[in-house]
Amino acid sequence: MKSLLSLPTLLAAALLSVVVLIPFLPLAAPKNALFHFEVTATSSSDGLAQLFFDIGRGINEADSSRANLVAGRATQKLSFDLPAGNYRSFRFDPIDREATLTFRDAVIRSPDGRIVRRFKPSEVQSQQQIATLSALGEQLEVVTTPRAFDPILSIPLATPIALLPSIGEDIRFIAVRFVPIFAALLGLVGLIHRSLDRVRQSWNWLAIRPARAVALCALLAVAASSYPVIFLGKSIVSPNNGTILLYEDQLTLPGYRERAVANTAGADIGAIMWAHIPLSMLEHDALLRDHEMPLWNRYNSAGTVLLGQGQSMFGDPLHFFVIVADGAAWAWDIKYIAAKWLLACGLGLCVLLVTRHLPAALLVAFAADFVGFFPFRVNHPAVFSFCYAPWVLYCWLRIATAPRWTGAARWSAGLLLANWTLMNSGTVKEAYMLLLTLNSAGACALLFASISSRERLLRFGLAGWAGVIFVSLSAPIWVTFLDALKASYTGYNVVTAFQVQPSLVLGFFDEILLRPFWVNETVYNPSANFLLLTGVLAFLVYLRVVIENRIALGLALAALMPLSIVFGLIPPLWIIKVPFLGNVAHIDNSFGTGLIQIVIVLAGIGFATASTRLARPEGETDIGFATLLLFGLVFPYVAFGQTVQRSTFSYLHWGESIPYSPFVWGSLAALIAAALGFMLVMRRLLTHGPSAHLLLFASTCVIIMLWRHGWHSGTGFEGRVVTPMVRVDFHGESPAITALRADQKGEPSRAVGFQGNLFPGWNDVYRLEGLNGPDALINPHYRELIEACAFVRIWDWRLYQEFATFAPLRPFYDFLNVRHYLDYKSNQGLLGAQLSPVLMADLDVYRSETAWPRAFFTDRLATYETPKEFAKQIATGDGRPFAAMQASDPARRPDLPTTLAPRTVTSARNYRLTANTTAFDIDANGPGVAVLTEAWLARDFRVTLDGERVSYLRVNHAFKGVAIPTAGRHHLEFTYRPRRFSLALSLFGLGLVLLGATTWGVRRLEKRNSQLPVSPANVSR
Repeated sequence: MKSLLSLPTLLAAALLSVVVLIPFLPLAAPKNALFHFEVTATSSSDGLAQLFFDIGRGINEADSSRANLVAGRATQKLSFDLPAGNYRSFRFDPIDREATLTFRDAVIRSPDGRIVRRFKPSEVQSQQQIATLSALGEQLEVVTTPRAFDPILSIPLATPIALLPSIGEDIRFIAVRFVPIFAALLGLVGLIHRSLDRVRQSWNWLAIRPARAVALCALLAVAASSYPVIFLGKSIVSPNNGTILLYEDQLTLPGYRERAVANTAGADIGAIMWAHIPLSMLEHDALLRDHEMPLWNRYNSAGTVLLGQGQSMFGDPLHFFVIVADGAAWAWDIKYIAAKWLLACGLGLCVLLVTRHLPAALLVAFAADFVGFFPFRVNHPAVFSFCYAPWVLYCWLRIATAPRWTGAARWSAGLLLANWTLMNSGTVKEAYMLLLTLNSAGACALLFASISSRERLLRFGLAGWAGVIFVSLSAPIWVTFLDALKASYTGYNVVTAFQVQPSLVLGFFDEILLRPFWVNETVYNPSANFLLLTGVLAFLVYLRVVIENRIALGLALAALMPLSIVFGLIPPLWIIKVPFLGNVAHIDNSFGTGLIQIVIVLAGIGFATASTRLARPEGETDIGFATLLLFGLVFPYVAFGQTVQRSTFSYLHWGESIPYSPFVWGSLAALIAAALGFMLVMRRLLTHGPSAHLLLFASTCVIIMLWRHGWHSGTGFEGRVVTPMVRVDFHGESPAITALRADQKGEPSRAVGFQGNLFPGWNDVYRLEGLNGPDALINPHYRELIEACAFVRIWDWRLYQEFATFAPLRPFYDFLNVRHYLDYKSNQGLLGAQLSPVLMADLDVYRSETAWPRAFFTDRLATYETPKEFAKQIATGDGRPFAAMQASDPARRPDLPTTLAPRTVTSARNYRLTANTTAFDIDANGPGVAVLTEAWLARDFRVTLDGERVSYLRVNHAFKGVAIPTAGRHHLEFTYRPRRFSLALSLFGLGLVLLGATTWGVRRLEKRNSQLPVSPANVSR
């Protein structure tokens, strides 16, 4: 390397230092957090402090900021975010309950930490529920009135305070932090320069162990892209990523003190929190407590399928670690990190296998963990589907390139495992579309591989046989899912197919370019990244050379299918006619995930080809062609957002344009410059060899193209960057939940939270049964019943209850066995008039004394015609439990009286509940029916009465019942077992036999044919 102190090196280091600092500039900070009001406090009670500020709109809830108070003598620094503006006054609510507090050192700080304004204790005035306010030197002591719930202090201002950002703030920020970073970069370059021999030795060692090199590079990529989770105690499953769980307030879990909330720009961060984390805990109970398979979820929607949802993750090898850990946040974080390593390693190995070019493989392995898929999905279970998928393609490539057929047979077994893991990754749409896309791509690569027709046919046979075994082994998953799907309502019952305008292909390489086409620039679709775009451009420029590699040709052709589906070449009206595809709806991102994977491998092939051809004299011309291709993507993208056609049909009309934000325009300019700079620097490196300034410039370009897609901490550009929040204990103890469970007294019942408290799905964590959950497959009879009862439903699945509308709905809650209600800071007078208080704690717990029992016997069986009529019977009844059957039900029992008065009702007792079974005893005074208020499914339950198998009825529209023939004490047991689960288990057993027999046969033949010559199955160059 040339002199470390040369002007180019110093300029390159300076540029990189500035680029690294930009995301942390005050200019990049959220608009509502440019300044901070800070005060040091102590409090005798835990509570919430809130600062209100008047910036021209008066005192209002929107213009306020909150901080948490922890009881104790230790001082704590409270920090309240302040937006830029002209401040006229402050109102300070020191706590939300009775307490004694002290405050000192109240200041306003600028974005760079300077003190803008100090406040003296004498400036603070008492307004409401303050018993004493005492200034003791620089300290202010506040004592609230007894039973205070809203104490208020005011801080009037003689003159307004102008808190406005300035360029000077950014300059000072850079000046203070630039020198350390600049010095560190020069020091790093110097260290490498002094260790050149050792660096060369390490590279030579890795060059002869390329697979290890890729694995190590994948580790580096994971560390760089996930450093807040690995090193800083953050969590990708933190509730402060944007979900509420137990409490409607953002301090949403017991013991959690962090109030800062990440802006995930509309990403679906609820699926993992409300569904998959709770389900992992239910799977823990099923396996380790009840020693059963996790087939049934009794906690959502009066009982629903668990394995049959197709999203349980049961079967994912990595998921068993989470199950053993009982769904702990740290276990989930480890699983995400492991998945990202699998993604980077798998794609890097695919490129290495196709190109035999280690630098290209390393570049792809590093870039893979910085794709735009991650800001799009954040923590959605589709992350696991996406990260596992490359191994399907890798196994196909190993089958195509194995020297012997026995090696191909082993990798066929690997293909089976890869498909199994992908199928059980936690999604249906993404996972199944990835299965289709990447298996098709792998088959296409094998079809074009440079091997003899006999070898090709043999290897297709091996892969096909592995597919047969896979279908057999996975039968418990897909058979159960298909049966549940046929019997369920889903939000995808209406066929649709959403695609992406081909003018927006540029956005496929950075998802920020797609956001202007969605309101508030929320996430819209996944993407690769601009570094990979440079590889794709190289692939296209050198297409003639590239397709001499037959596997590369096969992969390129395989990309045409998802490309045509995503970008509209295949009409949506064709797609919706294909079974299952018509119900996917999100065709764009479901097939886009697979397209990204293939494109990444093609980019790696482009990098490898460019490394051998850019150094030629024609290299400058090649870069020119790549630049033309790049601007061939840029021009239609820019024009699409502003062009108004003079035609009958136009996307935009006169006066309209797409509202691109300055951040999007700035990103586009920076990405284009970085992509062009990277291509020029790489040519320079190839023609002149490595030098410090070239490597620094290349690093700068790479950082610009990748940084936003990683996970970060402390950066600005809120909503454009994923910033995981503080890790939390999901198993923290809640006094309210403890009291509720004790109040159940061993008798099953359900619980509901008012507003957003005890959020549906999260109730599973506390093993509390609720009325609904975020399940994709919903019992249609239960849904009809909920609609007939006129519950408020949002998001298609979530039931929402406010106290103001509770009274007329209470009979339906009682009917559904809802005994307990939870609210946060409830109006105890109003709620206590209707319900019995249990405990006023972190949540207020109430009990309904009129809730129906979970199971009961009655000697009458009413009839009804429609769900609406049945709901009317509940609303106008005497409040006592009763049984009814739909008149059209062929199983209706005409031998029982239909009039309800008089009737006998006897509650069940001696309940025994497991993951899949509900058992109890009843006392009958004669013939009648036993009703269990748990969801009914046709032919999916095994029911015994006093040990004898009996049929069961659909009673009360959505629940189960059993005819009781005689008086006396009876024992009933209801066990969920999917209707074709025995067949599925038989197929699973057959798959195990076939796998074992195949393994034995391959090993036997391998020994017999060990002396056969190697077949020419290598990849052609």
